[in-house]
Amino acid sequence: MTSHIPPVESNRGSHLPNGVIWLITLLIVTNFSMLLMNQPLSYWQNPRYAEPYLMFDFLLRTGPVLFGVGACIYLLIVVLLLRSLHRTAVFFLANLLVFLHILGLFRAAPCGPIPFFELSTDIACGTYRYGLTALIFVAYFSLLSFRLSTRWSIIARRTGLAVSVVLLGFLGYGLFLAIYPPTSIWHPLSPEHSPNKRAFAAIAYDTKRQHSIWWEESKWGNGRSVGLGWYKLEAIMPGLQSCWSLPARDVL
Repeated sequence: MTSHIPPVESNRGSHLPNGVIWLITLLIVTNFSMLLMNQPLSYWQNPRYAEPYLMFDFLLRTGPVLFGVGACIYLLIVVLLLRSLHRTAVFFLANLLVFLHILGLFRAAPCGPIPFFELSTDIACGTYRYGLTALIFVAYFSLLSFRLSTRWSIIARRTGLAVSVVLLGFLGYGLFLAIYPPTSIWHPLSPEHSPNKRAFAAIAYDTKRQHSIWWEESKWGNGRSVGLGWYKLEAIMPGLQSCWSLPARDVL
């Protein structure tokens, strides 16, 4: 009498469908592309003007080229791990990546990709963020849960390929517009010295003396901002042409 011993299934190799790996790859590419797209125009002249970001801030400040190289290396490592880790680890990593890069995507572009549009109301921005988040999660869990027939699998692959091509084209064109913006009479300046972020700060132009001056309102006391008056811009940005520190009534 012989007993049948079932073969032991290897715990190595990818346990994720290829569609899930491709979705995560697209999500990461979209996150990084939106991050570069929504940088201020001065960033492309001087990387120290990068907007603060939850992840990869140190790479942003090295410049767009090194950021792109670092992003490609990161993406390559992620894909290799998703294809090689065993079951428990790969599902944990996949869920973590989806969560982090959805968070990163909407931290980088909370109201849309600036080269194309930027939503202007809280309701519109919230609808954009939560609607797209829901769409990504539905696609992710659908790819994990459902097994399609051969016919529908072919249709799904062709549809996914078409959507991917359109999305990558959209991101590529957005990056092109960010790097080479349309011609404008305005020119971005990136002085060696510039003020850090202020709450409710403003700049006014004194037409009589032909100078710009800075309204300082950065300190907080008892839960409210404190207006400190008009300041010389040369004190904030050394090297600029001197201007007067004036009461607001003398400027308006």
